[in-house]
Parts: sequence; C-alpha cells; structure tokens
Amino acid sequence: RRSWYRVPLDGDVSLHHAIDVGFLHGRASPTALVLADPRQTWPGRSDRRQPPPDTRWNPSTCEVGALVLSPLPRTGALLWRRQGLPSNSTALLPLPLPLGGALVVSDNALVWLDQVHSHGVALNGEARCEATPLVDGPP
Repeated sequence: RRSWYRVPLDGDVSLHHAIDVGFLHGRASPTALVLADPRQTWPGRSDRRQPPPDTRWNPSTCEVGALVLSPLPRTGALLWRRQGLPSNSTALLPLPLPLGGALVVSDNALVWLDQVHSHGVALNGEARCEATPLVDGPP
C-alpha cells in the first residue's frame, strides 16, 4: 500500500519552477505552500529581461500558491495564490499560530502573507515588491 502521492505543479495549479515548499500550521487539511518563479529570473539575468522601451521592468516575478492536499482521491487543489513577490525570493518559512501564514525571505525584503493579508519590510533601498507596499526597515 502506497502512503505517498504526487501532485503535479503544472496544469490547473500552474506553479512552475518551485524554489521552496512548506506546510501551513493549524489547518484541518494538509496545506502546502509553494514559492515559485515562473519566469526563472535571478539578479544576474535581470539586465537581459529588459522590457520594451514603452514599459517598466518588473522585478516582482515570484509567487506563492497554497495547495490543499486531499488524501482521497490523492489530489491537490489551489486554494489561493499571491503574485508579485520579489524575483530574488529565496525561502518560504511557514509560521506557527497565532500569527500563521508564511514569511517570504528575499535579498532585499521580508514579506509576511496569508490567504487574505500581506505586509512587507524593505531591508534596503533596492527592495521592490508589487504584492504589497513595503515599509522602510530600521536605518
């Protein structure tokens, strides 16, 4: 008897190029968070991704998706998605209750998010994030 199963991240879920995975705390059903970068950018390639002259370059290419995993019939469904996270995001840290949600760590910012809310702190002047306004961190 098999005690594991695979949930493809393409198709309906559409979370390509996963960077990190974690599980939310305190949920009735297992809920996996996936940090992904569909465009596979990194700071060394950002100059190659210049937009056409009439548009602005977007450094916020990462996203987080929450997948509810169902043991029967061994499927996963996308519960929510948050796009526009910094392209240099490197880690996803699920936080225990009572705060809950997850912390997305990037080189220039920290972004806390859950299904409804998101808040961010800029760690330096290079921080950019379209998912939420960033508050200036300590000097």
